[in-house]
Amino acid sequence: MTRLRDLLHTADAAFAQARADGEAAVTRLARINEPRRMSAGAYALGYGALGLAQLEDDGPDWYDLLDPRLAGGRTCE
Repeated sequence: MTRLRDLLHTADAAFAQARADGEAAVTRLARINEPRRMSAGAYALGYGALGLAQLEDDGPDWYDLLDPRLAGGRTCE
């Protein structure tokens, strides 16, 4: 039981570190992104926000419709 607890603690710590690293990367992207100018950073921030919303089951309804595997083969029209 102690070994399982140790493994779960290690996994939790790794997840927390990965999340912190991701948040730091997003912060850097936001800082270097110039206002009123489209850039790769803006795309990355948008995709990151969508991905995070999906992980938290809070994504927009239309997003699932874009993936034919999730929409039963239908696409947005």
